[in-house]
Amino acid sequence: METALANINIKTLATVQPEQPLRQSAVTIALQRLADTNTAQLSNVDALILTAAKNATIGEMQPTEIAAAVNQCFRFISIDVGYKRPADDEWQYIVVRLSDVLKRHFYDLTIEDVKTAFELLTVGDLDNYLPIGSNGEPDRSHYQNLNAEYLCKVLRAYKKRRDVAYTNIKAAQPKPQKELPPQPTKTPAEKTRECYDNYKATGKLVFAIPPDDVTIANFLTEKGLMAAVEVTDADKEKAFANYKAENELGWHNDYAAKWIIRAGKDARELQPKAYKIALNRCIKAAFDEFVSREKTKNQ
Repeated sequence: METALANINIKTLATVQPEQPLRQSAVTIALQRLADTNTAQLSNVDALILTAAKNATIGEMQPTEIAAAVNQCFRFISIDVGYKRPADDEWQYIVVRLSDVLKRHFYDLTIEDVKTAFELLTVGDLDNYLPIGSNGEPDRSHYQNLNAEYLCKVLRAYKKRRDVAYTNIKAAQPKPQKELPPQPTKTPAEKTRECYDNYKATGKLVFAIPPDDVTIANFLTEKGLMAAVEVTDADKEKAFANYKAENELGWHNDYAAKWIIRAGKDARELQPKAYKIALNRCIKAAFDEFVSREKTKNQ
């Protein structure tokens, strides 16, 4: 013990060694950027881990700061885990040794992370991440050795639990809204021409967006190119048949469907469907007339 203590600056509780560059893991950096996370959506443990990660990392601290913080931190931790602190000289060596381990291997954690790790250990929230002991249970014990092995065991388990928290925290973030580029506005005449060209080429009546059928029908009617829309019995029958097919697929409420099917093709709820069918029928008839005229003209 005397040999080990001979290399320690008792006044600062730090071994004399070159300064380490500041180092942070990508996970810690990402966590620290989530300052506006709505912790109300997180579990208590996830919120606790998030709060701990927002402090300065060990890699950002000066050696003297680390030693002082570790000294205070492990005084309370030793009480929580039931560790009997030894005499001052031996305790100072333990503090320096743990400080070195933290600075070299856990520089991406904060001192608050270390405190949180042992708090979660005490209440059993790290059990799923700890190694299993000979009794088949999670190995939480320090065996009265507050040493590097015990520290690493706890902090490795904590980092696994922090990864889970990080996944939950990312899921709690509001999804960024992607702004769609402004779409050029087409005139009714352009929409009609585009729809007609597609119909002539494929024989299928396809509208870019649902309201376009009304826009095209209004344009054709205003230009005297389409007859006024009148809903026929055939339109109603087709709407009724479509509704029954949808109901068989489970698309409609069973209770409402029972009354609509009982009312038949004249059910009030089917009127919008029947009108749409009639509207498309009239547009198709107008387009068929255009195709016929073009064929006649080209003969």
